[in-house]
This record gives sequence, structure tokens and C-alpha cells, in this order.
Amino acid sequence: MDTIVQASPDLLLFDPPEIRTGLAFLRLLRESMPNLKTVMIGMENSSELLVQAVREGISGYLLMDASASEIVAAVRFVINGGAVCPPELCQALFAYVAAQRPTLPSFEVQNQLGLTRREQQLVQMVSHGFTNKEIAAKLNLSEQTVKNHVHRMMRKVGVRNRLQAVETVRTRGFLPV
Repeated sequence: MDTIVQASPDLLLFDPPEIRTGLAFLRLLRESMPNLKTVMIGMENSSELLVQAVREGISGYLLMDASASEIVAAVRFVINGGAVCPPELCQALFAYVAAQRPTLPSFEVQNQLGLTRREQQLVQMVSHGFTNKEIAAKLNLSEQTVKNHVHRMMRKVGVRNRLQAVETVRTRGFLPV
């Protein structure tokens, strides 16, 4: 991992020997390099693993049987800001996003708790166990900006820590149990 961090690449083409350990490695790597774009090559045609990999920050996922030209095209597309996944797994991403819909920011939360859309987004991410650093990387914000939003959100909800904020929002029915 140190070699990758020292080389400071813009993109990592990643073919882990085992996808679950590869995801753990990627999680550690992204702590040091939050803006690293990653294209993962996987052996498994698993929608669950694709969603996990996307949650870890990959921008591209290819199956092991991808041709050299498909790999080159994916790398070019991702380096230019795009995202790539096999068509047969694309539905998994749509289903995952659709499942998140009930917990997206809402007008009701703003009215009842006074939370902005960003604060609602943060309380949701905190409820999933993300640290300020991880949230900052995922939202392309500075860690200090995230800290400021989290502190404002806690003040509005009337609590002293992140866990209490999540529980308060959850008990009011705005986060799933």
C-alpha cells in the first residue's frame, strides 16, 4: 500500500486476489488517498459485491472476462470523471439507490427539526458509521466543513454527540431502525 501512496497515481486498476480482502484494502487505501479513482476487476458477477465496492468508492467495475479494449475504454472513461459497470449488474445499482429513497432528505425533517439538506445527509451517513474523514471524502468536502455541519446539526437537534443525534432523528421516524 505504501508503494501506491508514494507513487500517487490518479487511477488504480485493481484486480484483487479475493474481492472481500480487496475491498478492505481499498478502504484503507482511500483513507490515505480519498480522491483516487479506482477500476476494479472482479471474478464474481455479484450485485451485492458491486454495491459494496461502489460504497467503498470505486468508479469502475469490470468482470474478469472483459477484453483489453473494454479495460482501456473503462480506464479512459473513469479518468475523465465517468463511472463504469457491466450492464448485467447495472440494475443492482438502480435497486440500491431506489432502496435509499425513503431516507433521503425531506421537507418534513426540515420543518420539524430545522435540518438543512446537507445536515440531513450527514446524519444519515453518521448513522451508517462513517467518520468525518470518510464523509468528507465521499462528499468532496473538507473535514473541517463536515465537522462544522455535524456540530450545527447536533445543536439543532439538541444533543451533545453524534450517536444521540442519530437516535433522536431515528426515534422521530426519519431514519430506519
